[in-house]
Amino acid sequence: MKKIRSLLELMQKNIENGYKSEHAFSTLIEDYIHDNFWQINEENEDVATYLNDDVLDICEQTELGLEGTQFRTEVVEAYHKLLKMAEMIGEAGAR
Repeated sequence: MKKIRSLLELMQKNIENGYKSEHAFSTLIEDYIHDNFWQINEENEDVATYLNDDVLDICEQTELGLEGTQFRTEVVEAYHKLLKMAEMIGEAGAR
């Protein structure tokens, strides 16, 4: 369950400490999901599905040229939903 925990820690760090740009943060999340999707899927299929179906859509809002999105709010909501999912599978390494 290391990949899920690592993603939660990455999101937590950037949410709590701020991030320079929404686009940079969303790209970091997208890249992590793409690079680790199949390992995450092996850890928990529901988490992988949520990341693929919902979190990637949230991240796509920050593509250059799109303005006025709810990225900040939605990424925090996604983090908390992922945290709850992780707690349900015993993977609550992040707070």
